[in-house]
Amino acid sequence: MPNWVANTVVVRGPENEIGRFISKCFHVERCHDDEDNNADELELDFEAVIPIDATVLDAAAGAGDRDTLYRRHWGTKRDALDTAIIVRRPRYLHFEFITASAFPEPVYRELGRQFPQLEFNIAAIDPGAWWAVTGRIVGDDAVFDENADCRKVFERVYKQPFENALQADT
Repeated sequence: MPNWVANTVVVRGPENEIGRFISKCFHVERCHDDEDNNADELELDFEAVIPIDATVLDAAAGAGDRDTLYRRHWGTKRDALDTAIIVRRPRYLHFEFITASAFPEPVYRELGRQFPQLEFNIAAIDPGAWWAVTGRIVGDDAVFDENADCRKVFERVYKQPFENALQADT
């Protein structure tokens, strides 16, 4: 079972580009809640950012090597999970999602290339393995700090002081 990595992303830029980003990179997923209500939710879709040829994917699946293929293309062995749009207003989008065991650096870099007018500020943390990454991507310019301060990133991602999380565990 993988460690889960929480990713939070703030996107700033022209409104039409944010709209294009949402239209291209998110898909609608039909969800079913505990009360048998259907709801449509947007889910970030790595396949929409970095497509993988179906024949290559089928071959990898047949060889039992799909996770390796995903890691090579997306930087993580699964697509984004549990996407949540936190804030959406003109020229601004804040969303969060979870990945398995790693942060999707190739996906972030490709988003910069596909949407050069947008600025992506990211923070990712694996609290189980205690590592964190922050980054800023604009066009081809992508800067990542893979030794980011875990406490600060924890507070940014989980919106609570790290000490509160420790108290909850006791």
